[in-house]
Amino acid sequence: MLLTYLHNLIANNVIGDLQYKNRMVGFIGELNFSEWLKQNRQNIKVYEGGFFVPTVPNSRAYRDSIYFTVSSDLPDAYISIYKNIAKLSLLKYFYIHYDGAGNVADWQLFDVLNNGSRLAVPPMQFYEFNIETNRFRFSSLENFLSNYKINDNHKVRDKVTAITKANYINQLKELNPDCIKKIYVQRLVFDGYLGLKFQRGIPSDIDCILLSEKDQKLKFIEIKEKDLSKGVVKGFGMDLERINQLVSLAKTGLPVFYVVRRIKEQKDRKFMEWRIIDILDFQKNLDKKIIEGGTGMRSLSSSNPTQVCDLKHFKVLT
Repeated sequence: MLLTYLHNLIANNVIGDLQYKNRMVGFIGELNFSEWLKQNRQNIKVYEGGFFVPTVPNSRAYRDSIYFTVSSDLPDAYISIYKNIAKLSLLKYFYIHYDGAGNVADWQLFDVLNNGSRLAVPPMQFYEFNIETNRFRFSSLENFLSNYKINDNHKVRDKVTAITKANYINQLKELNPDCIKKIYVQRLVFDGYLGLKFQRGIPSDIDCILLSEKDQKLKFIEIKEKDLSKGVVKGFGMDLERINQLVSLAKTGLPVFYVVRRIKEQKDRKFMEWRIIDILDFQKNLDKKIIEGGTGMRSLSSSNPTQVCDLKHFKVLT
């Protein structure tokens, strides 16, 4: 049932079938990395990444933005992370804590999307981070949403085909149920309570944040599932806007790493290996040629200028 709820959230907040596929592929990559960390890096603490959502239409990344995290961890565990994020001088910083220990069957059902379809909602508490005191204080869903204006032109839509829905629900069934729960609650806030029914700019996020017991340093992680580029340079690319965002994030003082779940090709998406590179090394070694990248969440007619970094600069994660 939780996967059906997740489908409803995504299908009603993307512009079409292709964008839905891209979103689901992103989830699968993130969840597979979570599983890899559990099996291979038991000495690393994993924190949830957060969302940057501009309050002004057409604004991007850190301009006019609210930052928020959705997690079952208590907020004080994230103070050092928020202190670094605050260096971006955003408008406000929220933290949403939910009870991850409860049974989903006991969650209350609400018509969050206002489309007649009720979704399961866990007990949640909203907090706001005070940059003067470096502490979290109690807040509310209403205070969080009050930073955005209602989108009067929004119409609930679901243009995802039944075949696409079944395909990705079947893939997600194979993954850890607790990880599915985590993704669902994050999207409940991002796509359910906020979503396209509010005016907003172009959002971005941090996929996860890691803390190594060895050096006690936090690291921001960007995760993508990709096959090798088809051009002269054989490697992995990223759109220019996203590169600039991650480089700016690295300037807060915390390192940012680009992690790639390498697949053989797009059709069967057979896993080959994990690769990783520091975002500043990635930027330094980019091929100068700018190519047209994939659509991501954009329309087919949009432009997505991209640069590629040669595979040799990426380390294999073992």
